Amino acid sequence: MKTSLKKLRGALRHERKGHRLQRIRAQLDELDQASQDMKDMRDCYDRLLSAAAATANSVYEFSESLGEMGDCLLEKTALTDDEESGE
Repeated sequence: MKTSLKKLRGALRHERKGHRLQRIRAQLDELDQASQDMKDMRDCYDRLLSAAAATANSVYEFSESLGEMGDCLLEKTALTDDEESGE
């Protein structure tokens, strides 16, 4: 009878270790998944910042071009006004 109880205790200990190892593995898997999710979010955020910077740069370039076009139109208008007033 004592040997049966010892075997049962040993089996229970082994079973508890197995459950504990499974729980640890599950926690490590969750941690690994969370780490991968954070890396993916960081990469996405970096791409978003890069796109925002490119957009801001494009808007600035567009603004500069509009300013140059406006200056050119003002010069043309001034030349036309001078020609008309000189006639």
